[in-house]
Amino acid sequence: MTRFSLRNFDQILEDIRAARAWYASIGIPTTGTRLELIEEKILDLTSELKSLSPEVVVERWSNTDTYYVLSDGAAFGRIAREIGKVGPNLLPKKTLRSLLEGPLSPRDEVPGDASVNARNLFTELELAAYFSERGIPLTGFDDLKFRFEEIDYSVQCKRLLSPSNVGENINKAYEQLKQRNLVADESRGFIALAIEKVMGLEGKILHVGE
Repeated sequence: MTRFSLRNFDQILEDIRAARAWYASIGIPTTGTRLELIEEKILDLTSELKSLSPEVVVERWSNTDTYYVLSDGAAFGRIAREIGKVGPNLLPKKTLRSLLEGPLSPRDEVPGDASVNARNLFTELELAAYFSERGIPLTGFDDLKFRFEEIDYSVQCKRLLSPSNVGENINKAYEQLKQRNLVADESRGFIALAIEKVMGLEGKILHVGE
């Protein structure tokens, strides 16, 4: 049975600081980036949790931006922990730089504009990190390659931005997979779709009890 992995605010803050330290260790500065802004927001949140009543904090912070600050902060930590395992020769440094760009919330992206690029790539590396976290070795990042039970897999990741381009994105992913050099007959390809925009999930928060 699938279980949720819970991280509290302090753990997410640790994730972000570890991610920033890792970025620095591979020569990519994070000052003035989305990652630094996420850290600042979570520092504000944790500070208010210590100085204000829970009711006031909930009123101030129960919004979509807070959700993305926390979820993206945890994801940056996961990416830093897992993508760092592949070694310097395979490290996708250009993509890692691009993750730091873009708006804090996907609601502020402009369709067809470069503002969507960072989160598109973020989707790819977060998926890669989840595979690595479960012990599946990563072998490439175009968009994602891994090896499982002696079989090579290639994954094309598409973040669907509009209901009108679903078919186009799937067809493009299929064509890209056909062009990949799947070196053996048993090699396999997958298409991974991020559907939060086309499902209208942005801006929706499910409030639950403890």
